[in-house]
Order: sequence, then structure tokens, then C-alpha cells
Amino acid sequence: MKYATKYALYFVGVTYCIIGDVTTFVFLRTTMPHGFAGDVLTALPTGSGTGIRLLMALVVATTIPLISVPTGDLLLEKLHLGTTTTTTSRVRQLVRWSVCSVCAVVSATVPNFCYVISFLGCFCVALLSFVYPPLVHGVLYYQKYTTTAAPRILLQDLGLVTVGTITTVWTSYLTYQNLLQQL
Repeated sequence: MKYATKYALYFVGVTYCIIGDVTTFVFLRTTMPHGFAGDVLTALPTGSGTGIRLLMALVVATTIPLISVPTGDLLLEKLHLGTTTTTTSRVRQLVRWSVCSVCAVVSATVPNFCYVISFLGCFCVALLSFVYPPLVHGVLYYQKYTTTAAPRILLQDLGLVTVGTITTVWTSYLTYQNLLQQL
């Protein structure tokens, strides 16, 4: 499983890079003479932009159950309305629809909500990619090898956590500056 996950992540990363570069190359000169920054959907021609928007809507529609079901179950537990086995199906559905409705209202009423999502996404991805892995490795390594822990490995983890934190702060700052320029 470790190797399959590794190669799958490599494949997804390379595919994203290729799609991003091809989209930039194809549509940069043809649709906007000065280029585009950020939102590629605004730069696409009307015909292909509609198809991409419909595909994005399909992705959202198919992934909503992956988000609303665990969120609804967590909310049921936090509100002490019972576990999923003791709660009736109608109450669970009501909570899930309420979560989806609140999220839809917030995303529709907050101006430039995509900028908020991009800021949160930038922060979370950088944190999960660069800070948590060396932090977890350092903690687990120290717990397992308390008496024989090599200071070199712990210093490497500390250095990676520091670099990851700086990277997270820096990319979040750049995204925030870009957000302010767009507003």
C-alpha cells in the first residue's frame, strides 16, 4: 500500500502540473493578451468554460456526501443527540441538510468567498505538507527511542518543522497579499 500511495501521489502531482501548464500555455495568449492570475475559469472561452464548470459541479455533487455525512455525525455527537446508531434517520438527515444549507448560505453571502477558501486551503495544505509530518515523526521517534534517541534525527525534524512553519507563514502571507490586491 505504501508504494501504491507513493506512485499515486506522484502521478497526481505530475498530472496537475501538466494540466496547469497546458492550460496556461493554450489559453494565456488566446483569451487574454496580458495573461491571467489565479482563476482560469474567467479566462476560458465561453464554450469550454461552461463544460468545465459543469464538471466542477459534478465533482462537488459527488463529494458532498463525503463531507456532510462525517460532519453531521460529528455535530450529532457534539450536540449530545446520540450516536448514529441510536439517532433516527430523519434527525441525521435533518442535521446533514442543515450543515449543507448553512455552508451554501455562507458561501453565497460572503463576498469573494473563493478568496477565503483559497487562503484557508493555502494555509492548511502548507501546514499538512510541511509541518505535521516532521513533527509527528519527531514525536513518535522520541517516544519509541527515549533512551537511544539520536540527537541528529531530532534536530533534523526540528529543522524541518521550522522550515515548514516559515513556509506556511510565507505562503499564507503571499496569499493574503494577493487577496487584498484582488479586493
